[in-house]
Amino acid sequence: MKTGSEFHVGIVGLGSMGMGAALSCVRAGLSTWGADLNSNACATLKRGRCLRGF
Repeated sequence: MKTGSEFHVGIVGLGSMGMGAALSCVRAGLSTWGADLNSNACATLKRGRCLRGF
């Protein structure tokens, strides 16, 4: 079985639902990429924090 670091996840749309999913993947140790038109959302994911206090 593969370990978490061998999986790569891409999330398109880092709104309420996408950000939650992306941060769950990050916390699980998965290599996670996010894409959103809002550059603040991308920066938030890069820091590993939730947007708007979720």
